Amino acid sequence: MQTAKEQGLDNPFDDLKSQLKVMIQVGMELIELEWNYKGETYYSTAIASNKKGGIIYDHIGFMIKDKTESVSYEEEFDSNILVVKTRSETNSDDITKVFNENETCRNPYDVILYKYNITCTSVFNNSGTLIDRTLNKYTQAMFPWSCSADIRTISGELDESLFHEFAWGYAYGYMITVSLGWNGNGFSASGGGTSETGTEIHRK
Repeated sequence: MQTAKEQGLDNPFDDLKSQLKVMIQVGMELIELEWNYKGETYYSTAIASNKKGGIIYDHIGFMIKDKTESVSYEEEFDSNILVVKTRSETNSDDITKVFNENETCRNPYDVILYKYNITCTSVFNNSGTLIDRTLNKYTQAMFPWSCSADIRTISGELDESLFHEFAWGYAYGYMITVSLGWNGNGFSASGGGTSETGTEIHRK
């Protein structure tokens, strides 16, 4: 709450309360958990359900990320991360070109902590002229994570150009608010956290 207040963010309990209203159902039970960390003992109350696979929520373990081999600024949480991340573009001989950048991070309870997906599809006719383009973005974040992603066309006119140039970017962070700014030729990330931006060109 103190961090949120200092950064001008909304009360974190308001967001958490709305999320729990969706997750908690009649028949679930409360259990007490005991945590041991560096010689200290901590306690928390968890929500559990045999029908839903065990623990549904507790305010300590719920924010722990599942394991990974990568290490970043989140290392301070003494936890691991499971990340699915891909980038793909179709074969250069195809008339339809597809760019995709996405990432999903889950905690040990298989709850999504943050997720983004940005996609660009460019379609060229047999002569190589750009005839269609579709750009999509999607983000999702569970408090106290934040996530931002965007993708836009820089240049390339339909029915005229022999290319489609576009810019993309994403950013995510823990206990911070990340954002992407547009300068007309690309994105820049602010707020800290982890981010990446870039530009791509599709041609037949």
